[in-house]
Amino acid sequence: MEEEEEDVLPSSREFIGYPPGGLEIRSGGLVLVCEQKTPDVCTYVVRRDSAGLRASDMLAIGLVSWACYIFFRGPLLLALLPMVVYFVRSSLQVYQESLVVIRNVGIQTESVTLAGFRRVRSFECHQIDDVCIHEALQLFEYRYYMAVLPSDPQRSINIMFPNLLPKLDALLPIYHGSRRLLFSK
Repeated sequence: MEEEEEDVLPSSREFIGYPPGGLEIRSGGLVLVCEQKTPDVCTYVVRRDSAGLRASDMLAIGLVSWACYIFFRGPLLLALLPMVVYFVRSSLQVYQESLVVIRNVGIQTESVTLAGFRRVRSFECHQIDDVCIHEALQLFEYRYYMAVLPSDPQRSINIMFPNLLPKLDALLPIYHGSRRLLFSK
C-alpha cells in the first residue's frame, strides 16, 4: 500500500506532457524546442532555422567589393570594407534565445550570437508578478511577444525572446508551460 502512494506525485509536480526528446515547432523561419528536464525544470529554445552566412549574401558582397575595387581604383583594403562590415554585422546577430523555467526559483534567459557571445538574465520568483502574451502593431503586422511583469512597479517589463520574436503559435506552449511551473501551488 505504501509503494502505491510513493509512486503517485502531487499534481503540482507532474510533467507538462511534452514528448520524450521535447516538442519541436517550426514557425516563420524559427524552430522552437520545448523540453521538460524534470517535473520542476523546463527549457524552451528558439533558434533561427537557417543561421549562418548564406552563399547568396557572400556572392553579392563579393561582387560589390570587386566593383568598388574596379570602378573606384581604390586600395584593395577599402574595397573589402563592405565584406568586413557584413561579417561583423552577421556574427553579432542573435541566432538563438532560450528560457529556463524552474519551479520555486524563477526564470533564466539566454541570448547567443553567431560569434558565440552570450547574454544571460535571471528573474527570481519573488520578482515576478505575472507572465503575459501581448501584441504590438509593427507597420501593417501584429507582432506577439511574451513578457514578464515585475512585482516592483519601479522596474521595467522584460520581454522574452526580444531578438527573434516567435509567432503566437510558438509562444502559447511557452506561456502555458511557464505559468504552470511558476504559479502552480
